[in-house]
Amino acid sequence: MTVADLTHPEKVALVVLMKALVLADAQLSRDEGIHLSALASRVGPEVFKAADQVKLQGEAGVASFLTTVARREAQQLIYDELRVAAGVDAVAPEEQRLLDLLVDGWDVVDRGERLDF
Repeated sequence: MTVADLTHPEKVALVVLMKALVLADAQLSRDEGIHLSALASRVGPEVFKAADQVKLQGEAGVASFLTTVARREAQQLIYDELRVAAGVDAVAPEEQRLLDLLVDGWDVVDRGERLDF
């Protein structure tokens, strides 16, 4: 499965969670910005506009939002995309917390190195 195979709502979820991830530590690194721009090219501007309408309110908001993606293969792909983005520079504790919420909420497989803070 690739990003192109995601449904529109799943692509929106990917963008919402990617934005939350790269902004989790209140800093957007150059590499994270490049990754986000590449994602914008892959999903298109209409997906980014739809994602701008979604506001996550804390961990409870993230947990609730995770229920919008039901397909297991979509959950895993989204998680993998976020894990790659988090790894473009050092994974901040705030970024790891979001990744942990996805692992717990979706029961996805973390194929990368887990960081404990």
